[in-house]
Amino acid sequence: MLKLTPRTIILAASLSFLVGLLSPYINSWLSDTPIVATPIEPEQDRTPITTDAFTLRLLKAATVTQPQGNIVLAPDSLATVLRAMLPLASPEVEQALNGLQLPAEQQVSSAYHTEANYIFANSAAELTPDMPYVFDEPFSTDRPRAFSEINLRLQGSLGREIGTPANSDTINSNTNLLTFNGINITTHWKTPVNPANSRAGTFYNANGSLPQVLCMSVYTERYAECPQGSWKAAAIRLDRSPRALPETPDCYLIIIQPTGNPSAHPFAAGMTTEQFSAIRTALRESNRSCTTLLPRLDFATPPHNITPLLKALDIDPFFPSATPFSKLTSASPWPFTGAMQYCRVRMAESTKAAVDARPVPETEHTFDCNRPFIWCLMPLSSPHAPFAMGVVENL
Repeated sequence: MLKLTPRTIILAASLSFLVGLLSPYINSWLSDTPIVATPIEPEQDRTPITTDAFTLRLLKAATVTQPQGNIVLAPDSLATVLRAMLPLASPEVEQALNGLQLPAEQQVSSAYHTEANYIFANSAAELTPDMPYVFDEPFSTDRPRAFSEINLRLQGSLGREIGTPANSDTINSNTNLLTFNGINITTHWKTPVNPANSRAGTFYNANGSLPQVLCMSVYTERYAECPQGSWKAAAIRLDRSPRALPETPDCYLIIIQPTGNPSAHPFAAGMTTEQFSAIRTALRESNRSCTTLLPRLDFATPPHNITPLLKALDIDPFFPSATPFSKLTSASPWPFTGAMQYCRVRMAESTKAAVDARPVPETEHTFDCNRPFIWCLMPLSSPHAPFAMGVVENL
């Protein structure tokens, strides 16, 4: 029988006390249920707001390739793919990519989302080993296997609803290098959106039609207007993921509604980094809240070829070059094959459980998004590219 000395008793009591203090964290770790950490104000919220040049260059290029209608982009994941090409590129292509002024880092926020940033290269080309972010696929020798491997990766990153984008229509035996980027995000609102408050309303389409759409009533923490009257803007905060670190910044749905024009395309095409930074600064400094009447939106762009969008970025000699990735393979000619993108962005009402759990503050002002507007999902003060961005023209 073990004899308990006073020292042993004290040690056992101390350990029991320590286990008691840590038990919530131990249980969380064992059950895989995270503890919600109290947020800490991130450094970017204490410094002047800046905007990466690539984001607005991409938005302008999108208005060129799609001069009418809605636009949906995934700037952060596309920038990540383009950055990953730098170690593979020939010197002149590397210089062209650097000319895009890509954001230095990938976007980070407390909102739950999934992204895809993939580069797939033909394994028959004797690829340089250990190149970052490059997945070798047997495009020339075993296309069914390449289809299966690519689709499994994409479904694992973006959800099975993406389908099978790698198929005989998108990949042939001459495929050299294919990029794929995408975003899948659902806006879980910080302040729940009650479906009982949603109402039908008229949306003034850019094409002149006046459809009736379902509009949600969304509490908006920050609202601002241009002193010269050229825009109105709102920032709606998203809920934090339970796994977010305390210092991780919150994500916002930022809405910019141009005034005096039935279309948002001209404003999107002409917006500068300074203007976008000024709008976000006005929102960050605003103490005005409002209720935003926001159409329920569900953007689900199928996987599609964005090579025309990349060409509109004017990154010569990316496309004319016969060997744009000379650091990846010595095969020649070995031109760039193409790029694909998938975006799924859902903006809908909250669940009943969320509505019952949190009250909605009263507001005096209403911001009616009943005409074309620009939107993006990102931390309010971030210098990096938005997760998703677009233009709503016609509903």
